[in-house]
Amino acid sequence: MMSNDTITKIIRLASYRLGLRVLNLCTILIITGCGGSSNVQIGANFPTLITKPLDVKAAVVLDPTFVSYIATPNKSITIDIGAGQRQVWENSFLGLVKNVSFLDSAELIDESYDLIILPSVVNVQVSVPSENYLSIYEVWIKYNIDIRSSDGANLDNWYMPVYGKTSNASWSRDRSISSATETALRDVGAKLSLDFFRIPSVRRYINNLNLEEGR
Repeated sequence: MMSNDTITKIIRLASYRLGLRVLNLCTILIITGCGGSSNVQIGANFPTLITKPLDVKAAVVLDPTFVSYIATPNKSITIDIGAGQRQVWENSFLGLVKNVSFLDSAELIDESYDLIILPSVVNVQVSVPSENYLSIYEVWIKYNIDIRSSDGANLDNWYMPVYGKTSNASWSRDRSISSATETALRDVGAKLSLDFFRIPSVRRYINNLNLEEGR
């Protein structure tokens, strides 16, 4: 028959092992952001760019695929960025050019436009705490911008990556992903305002337009 001391040691050992298992389980849940799936819809308000608009007539084609785009960076995360990116692209070009039209099809374009812009999403990537071992959520969106002249000739295919992150540990997984995505979309306006008319092919084309108008 076991002594009381032996029984007590066995109980303590069992409790210790159970405690380790519970601790490991809690750690896994914390690292993975409590797991589960995330379905996020972006509906933030994005401001119009405050900049000096260029005196050109532009058409920006935001087709149905673009304005209803739903990203699935992995099997557990879905991000509806269609409405959000439509707003940010419209507000960006309202500030970049004086005369801009937003069309849902390239077939509606005629030769009255000086510049034609057709953005598309190449891919969307998300990094969560279980992947980066940090308490941050990160979102990358990569765009391709098909830029054409008034006659439809391709001037450039410009790849533009944007990035956003959030590090608020008290937020839920969905709210964190949503915040990081909104930050990435705000980066669209910042990059377009700084870089779009600095693209060498676009700059040369605009300069040639100005020379022709000055003759």
